Amino acid sequence: MKLLMLGAAVIGGSVFGMFWLNGGQFETVFHLNELVLVVGTALGAFLVGNTARVLGDLRAVVVAAMRRRRHGDAFEQELLTLTYSLLQTSSRDGVRALDVHLDDPSRSPIFQRSRHVLSNTKLVDFTVDALRVASLSKGSRSELDSLLAMEIESRERRMMHPVQALHKLGESMPGFGIIAAVLGLVLAMYDIGAGAATATITRQVAVAMVGTFFGVFACYAVIGPLANRLSQSVVVEMTGYECVHAALIAFLSGKTPLLSADAGRRMLQYGTLPSFNALEGWVRNVEDGR
Repeated sequence: MKLLMLGAAVIGGSVFGMFWLNGGQFETVFHLNELVLVVGTALGAFLVGNTARVLGDLRAVVVAAMRRRRHGDAFEQELLTLTYSLLQTSSRDGVRALDVHLDDPSRSPIFQRSRHVLSNTKLVDFTVDALRVASLSKGSRSELDSLLAMEIESRERRMMHPVQALHKLGESMPGFGIIAAVLGLVLAMYDIGAGAATATITRQVAVAMVGTFFGVFACYAVIGPLANRLSQSVVVEMTGYECVHAALIAFLSGKTPLLSADAGRRMLQYGTLPSFNALEGWVRNVEDGR
């Protein structure tokens, strides 16, 4: 969030600050009619070009991005200790001992220790389903590995749909700015034919150019960067699924719960990747508090 605010300040200072330092007046680049025309056309095109599901998924992607920033590194710690605890329960008490935790995760003592993970209902559902399939499946480990990999790919593809839609909207913004400029020039040409004064015509042309400015500015300084940021947040979001996937497959391959959790640890985002010693410490705390 700090980088987002810093970037916005740099953009505003670079564009509007230099405009003001060169003698420009802010009222000459802020015209409500041009802004409404560009934004309204863009919004309408976005609604026409996307289904209600994509719009809902866009909201989900934004919420997921905000949630991960709010939780910070605690999310990774809770996810790893949750994975370890579930696998340790299965190893110690048998796979049927997981039923009490998988039937209602919100009431499970194991899940309740991981409140940040528990708030991510989609990841919880994926974890529960993966463990159930693993306990019921009579197929090979490689088949389950492929099945979970395909599910993760499908989830990522769906989460990327609204991001791609937003990116396409950003690419279209200069075109919407041109629409505003063309309409402004049409009015200017009409006034020329009606014998309007030169000063009036030049002001109308300047206002028409403001629409083009809005479109280009929104494309390269607002929507484009936001779409790229959301795309990165989707990649980070999917590391949670990949963590559970890797840990479960390692466990089914005969690894201990700790080494299985370590396999999941290696799937986490590089910038927040905890060390193996940190994982051991978290696991030790879980065992001491059990």
